[in-house]
Amino acid sequence: MRKKVVVVLGAGYGGIFAAANLCKDKIFDIIIVDKNPYHQLLQQIPYIVSREKDPANITIRLEELFRDEIAKGFLKVFHAIIQSVDLMRKTVKLQQISDSRSDEDLQYDYLIVSLGAETHYFGIDGAKKHCLVFRSVQDAIKIRQRVESLPINSIVIVGGGGPTGISLAAALSEMDAVREKELKIKILDSAATLLPGWDMRLVATCEKVLAAKGVQIITKERIKKVTSDFLETESGKKIESNCNIWTAGVKGYGINIMPEVQRTKAGRIVVDKYSRIPGFDNSFAIGDISAFEIVDPKRSKTSSNIAPQLAQFAVRQARFVAENIARKEKEEEMVDKLTFSQRGHTILLGNKSIGLLNGLLVT
Repeated sequence: MRKKVVVVLGAGYGGIFAAANLCKDKIFDIIIVDKNPYHQLLQQIPYIVSREKDPANITIRLEELFRDEIAKGFLKVFHAIIQSVDLMRKTVKLQQISDSRSDEDLQYDYLIVSLGAETHYFGIDGAKKHCLVFRSVQDAIKIRQRVESLPINSIVIVGGGGPTGISLAAALSEMDAVREKELKIKILDSAATLLPGWDMRLVATCEKVLAAKGVQIITKERIKKVTSDFLETESGKKIESNCNIWTAGVKGYGINIMPEVQRTKAGRIVVDKYSRIPGFDNSFAIGDISAFEIVDPKRSKTSSNIAPQLAQFAVRQARFVAENIARKEKEEEMVDKLTFSQRGHTILLGNKSIGLLNGLLVT
């Protein structure tokens, strides 16, 4: 009897945990598709900027990660660009990158879309053209090279005061080039503080650490326009800059899916309580690309909040979906109770780390 094929699009945290859990039942042929032949430990990419680590230290080749599963014939890895998905025909159109296979239509029985997120510029004039981004190892290398090439007394602006932006700013402040050339690092955000919505103890500690590292924090200024020389805010201020880095927002990865599926304003695919794409019982979306309505365990009914775009939720959602695919294939009842309660935050600030774990501030 032919094993059912499960195609997993994306090798981020959601994708690799979904594949790993599906391998346990030994009843599927699993195919992971990603444009990169490796998984990235994205929380550690600030170390690439500050040269504390090399790319090899925070990337894991998929063939190595799933060495045993590949050897036993449970799993394959396709290094390819995903051109489109046809939910009606149950096919994925691929453009191969590095191996001998030609471009092909990949047929599946079950589909898991776990392609994560991409940079969101919110339509701000010049932001895409004049800003570097910070979402991968390769992005970190480009930022490091750009900053190291700047002349003395240059200004680097990090647009966005969320966890990604402040981790990057801290790493930049520890670069040799920043100290030797006396470069100025500034964070710009529209909110009243960094990390809007986070625990104020964590916010205050982060601001204190960044200030000690010489990072200037500019709040209550919404970016209106970006050029190669300055950022203009809605209040009319022009803030000089020699290097702009955008960390102000993300949206669901813009994969071409036919027929069109419902998405949020931020491009996330709306899913049901099983993380399925509505209307397609064998197609699922997980992680940052999915808009899953979480169940608050402290309340008796579903909250109005969409699940956060965090690795810890993606991992839990991946296990949930893998279990339900296995249950469905075994003709067992699917489970519909995926709850999530975030128990803490951790933020990397250069050579320091800060966390809020079960209500306790830890440094």
